[in-house]
Amino acid sequence: MEALAYNEVTLKREVPKMKKKKWWLSGLFVLLLIITVGCSGGSDDDSSDSASDSEGDSAKVELDFVYTGDPAFRQAMDEVLASFHEEHPDIKINGESATDGSYDEYLRTKDATGEFPDMFEVANTQEYYESDRLAVIPEDLASLVDEPVTFEGKPYALPRDAGALGYIYNKAFFEEHGLNEDPQTYEEFLSVMQEIRDLGETPIAVGGKDVWHMGFWVSHFLANEVYKDNKDFHADVYSGDASWADSNPTEALTKLVDLFQSDLVSENWISTPDNQLAALVTSGKAIGFYSGPWMFSQLKEADPDFEIGFMDVPDDEGNTNMVITGIANGWAISKDIEDNQEKMEAITTFYKYFYQKENYSEYLKTLGNMPTTVEEISYEAGAARNQLMETYNNADNKITTIDGMIGENKIPGSFRDFLYKSIQEWILNDADLSKELPKINAEWERLSEQE
Repeated sequence: MEALAYNEVTLKREVPKMKKKKWWLSGLFVLLLIITVGCSGGSDDDSSDSASDSEGDSAKVELDFVYTGDPAFRQAMDEVLASFHEEHPDIKINGESATDGSYDEYLRTKDATGEFPDMFEVANTQEYYESDRLAVIPEDLASLVDEPVTFEGKPYALPRDAGALGYIYNKAFFEEHGLNEDPQTYEEFLSVMQEIRDLGETPIAVGGKDVWHMGFWVSHFLANEVYKDNKDFHADVYSGDASWADSNPTEALTKLVDLFQSDLVSENWISTPDNQLAALVTSGKAIGFYSGPWMFSQLKEADPDFEIGFMDVPDDEGNTNMVITGIANGWAISKDIEDNQEKMEAITTFYKYFYQKENYSEYLKTLGNMPTTVEEISYEAGAARNQLMETYNNADNKITTIDGMIGENKIPGSFRDFLYKSIQEWILNDADLSKELPKINAEWERLSEQE
């Protein structure tokens, strides 16, 4: 766990030892000094120290702030918090990024131990809304973003940004070997990947050690085979009108398993963490991976001269069903402090600062993500992000990730990780999906009955 607390340093003053023969004069002097300091609050030379001490204690609003631990995002938030503190020294924010394990589990632990943060990134908005853990977002904050996350007409979360998934790759390698950078169908995409394999390279690196990383490919294939035709598939599963064993989800997950069992995916995908992908690609051990624009900064950090490419992975008919991240989650406020006017005003000050054009554009630039604000935001970007934006603007469908859907389409708690881990086992054990998918549907039903 990495904790970031922005505090002033309190300087300690040392009193030199007095000679023994002057003990009575020394004692009198010290007594007078103590009385003088106590009455006057210190000399003129010490006024800045005293003001700092005062700011650090009684005059300062202190907030606990928790968010997820993706390296690029953590870097962006470090910069935001540091600049905010410089401009608002009267507000102390204890920023903490959850870098290990499940973020939802981390927040639940915080709640159970009485350490629930005042404000936080919420990755499962509906769960926290239904648990009555969210305060209503003030209107002057909700009006800053295009689509705040709402329930029963009231806003409960502010989308921090939006990402879009695609194949991110070594552009120089593609150009050197004359590879197709604009495949029109999934078959053409596989053909390009096979050309890379035939050149003796690994086309697709996967960070399967982090089970959440599996969600990128899972969401991709479900978008192409299921969600593009039925965005209410989850609601239909709840009602019994659809099943995970139906032909479309079967086709989606069969394609996923086939891809991972081919030689197009890195052999050690199950033991590779997501945070090693940038190093694998910049070092030439793999050519690309399927992820989002937050990886751009990681690639540049690993190799400033690395040329980044971005392409969509279309479906069989040539449609671009772009998987979007982040729009159903975002910044939230704890229900515990909604009646604390001082803290609510401080939180409002911070969130407004975050979305200010000059601050928000720098934050987005670090991540390479897209804005969610009403105000138009632009920033200088490289060719890869420009390609991403062009693809995003021209997409046939924009579909959120499997775990980002809310309302009647919200998946049952714990289903996501159950599905992802099951898929990993299918790949490794060459499972028969006709026997496995009914088990997925049964687990969905079991979990939904518990809610």
